Amino acid sequence: MVGSLPLLPPTLLWGVAFGAAAASKGLEPAGSLAMSGVAWSGTAQMAVLTLLRAPLPVIFTTSLLLSLRFVPMSLALGPLLEESSRWRRALSGCLLGDASFALLARLGRARPAYLLGTWVTQWAVWLGGTALGTLATPVLPAGDLATASDALVAAIFSVLAVEACADRRQALLAVLAGVAAVGASWALTVR
Repeated sequence: MVGSLPLLPPTLLWGVAFGAAAASKGLEPAGSLAMSGVAWSGTAQMAVLTLLRAPLPVIFTTSLLLSLRFVPMSLALGPLLEESSRWRRALSGCLLGDASFALLARLGRARPAYLLGTWVTQWAVWLGGTALGTLATPVLPAGDLATASDALVAAIFSVLAVEACADRRQALLAVLAGVAAVGASWALTVR
């Protein structure tokens, strides 16, 4: 759980960005918190905000497609867990998030309790960020929310990519790709 501490500030900021974006789209604070508590997928939740008036099958399919990245991550999780029970490994897969997977991959092996600790910590901070975002929306400039949330997504995945690098060359390439992604997200929203 201590290993997840460096990932808490970005999780908080991403939660704030979601809460603010949800409030600016007219979603009530209780709805934003319920979505964050149940779905807990920042990428899918942000995408769904643009589809609030779409038919439910479209919303569900979009969320499903954006969450498919967890399938290979869950499959890779098995050998990383110090657990022989198949059902416990499957249950641990339900606790998987981008940050917890990156932390577990970095460690090499861990007990399911480690995954549970990172999940609980990240989830609580995500909910706190969502609450802060919904409360802060009236005082934040609306145009800056979209730019900040797009750049934040790129920055979070860039940090995860750099942490997964095995050497300096890979890290340099990941940093350059991250800078390009943040720059592109900013350039696309300025137009």
